[in-house]
Amino acid sequence: VVSTQSTGMVQEWKLPSCGFNANLYRDPALCLPSMEDYTKCRQALTDVKFSFCVTELPDIHFIERCEKDLCCCEDDEECMCEIVSAYAQMCEDAIGFFLYWRSVDFCPRNMCLFDNIGC
Repeated sequence: VVSTQSTGMVQEWKLPSCGFNANLYRDPALCLPSMEDYTKCRQALTDVKFSFCVTELPDIHFIERCEKDLCCCEDDEECMCEIVSAYAQMCEDAIGFFLYWRSVDFCPRNMCLFDNIGC
């Protein structure tokens, strides 16, 4: 069942330890993902920092989901970080060790962290 509520879509990405700002998201029914959204998601989720994840957690479904979510988001940077953080956490859980994927330029540590220490 596809949710027409923005909060329903966002809720699917939410981890128990972190909150989310549903006001950042537009109605998914009004979104038409663009090539720019796809490219941003693909670049972020196929970064070499996630190379350990590919066999345990194929990225194609996350890229598709990211593209849809990013289309509906009002703040691309914050939303992208939430999406990539969720993927990183699932990857870390699958491979059993911490990934150092954040940088000063991409999702700095002062943004919400989806990791074992919460937000």
